[in-house]
Amino acid sequence: MIPHQNALQRTSEKRNGQAQALAFSPVDFAFVFLLAGLVALFFWRILTPNPLDRAQFPPGDFTDQFYAFRLYEARAFSEGRIPLWSENFNSGHPFLADIQSAVFYPIALANTLLNLVLFKSFSLFALELEALLHFWLAGAFTYLFARRVLQREEGTLRRTFRTARVGAFVSALVFMFGGYLTSYPSLQLAILETAVWLPLALFFIDRAVPHSVTLTPNPSPFGRGERNSLLPLGEGLGMRDLIAAGMVLGVAALAGHPQTFLFVFGVSVIYFLWRNGQATRDIRYPMCNLSLRAFFAKQSRRGGDCFVAKNAPRNDNPGRYTIRALGVIALLALIAFGIAAVQLVPAIEYQQLSTREALSFADAAKGFPTLDLLQFILPGYASAFASPLYVGILPLWLALFALLRKRKETIFWGLLALGALILSFGFYVFAYVIFYLFVPGASLFRQQERLAFVVSFALAMLAGYGITDLLSIFDAKRARKLFALLPAGAVMMLALLLVFFVAGALNPEGRLAFLGDRAGLMLIQFGLASLLVGLYLYFARERERFGEGERYGKRERYGERSIRIFAVCAIVLILFDLWSVSEPANKGRVEDRFADIPFAEQLQSDSGMFRVAADKQLLPGHFGIATGLEEVDGISPLRLARYDKLLQLPNAYEWLNVKYVITKQPQKVNGEIVSQEGDIALVRVQSATPRVWMTNDAVLEQDDSRAMQLLSRNKFSRIPRSIIAFPMWQAERMTLDVNTPAGGLLVLSENFYPGWRATVDEQPTEILRANLTLRAIPVRAGQHRIETWYDPLSFKLGAAISALTLLACIGALIYLLSTNTVMRSMTTNHANQKTRA
Repeated sequence: MIPHQNALQRTSEKRNGQAQALAFSPVDFAFVFLLAGLVALFFWRILTPNPLDRAQFPPGDFTDQFYAFRLYEARAFSEGRIPLWSENFNSGHPFLADIQSAVFYPIALANTLLNLVLFKSFSLFALELEALLHFWLAGAFTYLFARRVLQREEGTLRRTFRTARVGAFVSALVFMFGGYLTSYPSLQLAILETAVWLPLALFFIDRAVPHSVTLTPNPSPFGRGERNSLLPLGEGLGMRDLIAAGMVLGVAALAGHPQTFLFVFGVSVIYFLWRNGQATRDIRYPMCNLSLRAFFAKQSRRGGDCFVAKNAPRNDNPGRYTIRALGVIALLALIAFGIAAVQLVPAIEYQQLSTREALSFADAAKGFPTLDLLQFILPGYASAFASPLYVGILPLWLALFALLRKRKETIFWGLLALGALILSFGFYVFAYVIFYLFVPGASLFRQQERLAFVVSFALAMLAGYGITDLLSIFDAKRARKLFALLPAGAVMMLALLLVFFVAGALNPEGRLAFLGDRAGLMLIQFGLASLLVGLYLYFARERERFGEGERYGKRERYGERSIRIFAVCAIVLILFDLWSVSEPANKGRVEDRFADIPFAEQLQSDSGMFRVAADKQLLPGHFGIATGLEEVDGISPLRLARYDKLLQLPNAYEWLNVKYVITKQPQKVNGEIVSQEGDIALVRVQSATPRVWMTNDAVLEQDDSRAMQLLSRNKFSRIPRSIIAFPMWQAERMTLDVNTPAGGLLVLSENFYPGWRATVDEQPTEILRANLTLRAIPVRAGQHRIETWYDPLSFKLGAAISALTLLACIGALIYLLSTNTVMRSMTTNHANQKTRA
């Protein structure tokens, strides 16, 4: 057998061993199910049936935005329609185009439909269960990815105790229960549901990039075995995994938070470029690297240069690999966009017409003040129960311990955490300017402190590397270098505790007392971490006492036992740390958020067609959805820009069919008080305008600023003796019977938006924009039937793109699976023939 054939056989055997090691075992399933149990324990007050202990996510965007949106989706689906448009807020709103509606996010869609089938409704508890499921997914996906990259490291597998699994479990705990996910993402559901897909995308990308070189005789049109290719057969840059990664990114895009998706996609691209760069360098001399390195090291020692097999692929054209890398990034982007197009295409259309069409640098560049670095060791410093940078004391120490080894993997994660942290400061550091100017999409989003997501995940990965290193070998020397940081942190916390105690005594206030309490908790955490690392150093010293020879077996048994003890203690301490800091953030008093809307029953009993206005922050957000009323406002972060301008006019209510105003200042409303609840009054507006009217008093004005001036001075006018009936009036389809003595414009107090269609006596007609943002239909004198309905091209185009992309991905996966099976068989037969020869 010639040397390179022998090398191929050894490579195949090693690859099979690696595949068996990376295959999921019952131990891995036990860890994943344990993560589910820990999530249930962490949120036990959400799940408990005991009403005395029951808690729920506190009021805020979780209830007022995401739960209200889901209520509307459930209502629309129960009526047999897709929720494209909502009549309940913003005087008519393109619901599907609002990215946070996430109508087609698979898990949310399945949850909504399942509750409709089983319970005929959708409850807040169902949405809380969905959030808890995503916490578990965050842990499970992180475990899956971290286990792969840690177990691939040589020296991480032990005979009876697999330390890489413990490292992956620690990474999962730190990311799942760290300060980022447990602070505001759990209440901003779209952030949580987008962020959890990052580790799964990285898992498939890592599978796609080659870790060893395989020489294959049979080229493939898809790169499976193509000579000089980055896509070799087996564990190469496989199309299957790239397609899977793109589909995962598409699901993340559907979850409804574009900024977090930008972070997920950006980290995925950076990780691919790094892994691909490593693989490209490793295959420059393919027969001398990775799995064959040890074999050819022997060849080199036997005399001379490293042996290079005949016809072996060489990296003689680096530009070719660069083009392929860019092609892979484009492929990921195209698949992700294609999968999510059903949501993204309408959202892009809406973005161009909304108040968020563009942001100034001052709006976009807000981030962490640099003093917020204290969050790493003093959670709650910035704000109570919101410490997105906190990952725990022991995990932070483990991350630093991993960085001391200075291998390329830990350096990558360290630089990623550092870069994200610097950018999260926004305008406080100059680096954000580069990000703002040159990264596509970066200028569209504010609140750069959300980059703490990337910092948290990178540190979680480093913590997994750190504990894996500790458990794989007793590296007491490296541990001693960092041990002093823990007692020093304890001394610092003791000093802060005394400072906050004295300051609280001189100036009693809740904030100082809270910080003093946190300093005391951190003193305990630093102390316990110091004891645990000290225990590790003790184990290392005792292990060395057994020496070699006859006592070697006893030494190994002692090492295994001490590793188990340290691993269990470390996991318990990490849970105690993160749960003590994060757990109170997700407890709220159990209540029906929309149960006590003032005057709700009175308003619902009015059979007329009208809208309701309310003082800002007086009522829960989107109360119109919960009560079935129609309001002129809403708390969605985006609204139509022209509608927002109309609301700024002093006489805006005259154009928007407002009949009732709920207010604490009834004297400011031109109307009469019809009801009172405490200091809140229900005022009926005098001379409330109708929803639809005929007018021939129109002025053509294309400048919006000039139009606003005219509207603020003009009064409502309509053609006398015009009669308008409403045979059908639904959210997305309206039928009107109009009898008018004179021709003019039929004005609908509904938001003008692309996608609305109209017919007059079954003849298509154009819908005009009137009064900045209302709809107007030209109508001649006489009796007419007018139909108008919402039929957006953007939705149909996006749905078609998504369907075609999904079918193409499924077809490609099926083809590649079958092709890969055939090529594996051919390669095996070819190798056997060469061996016999």
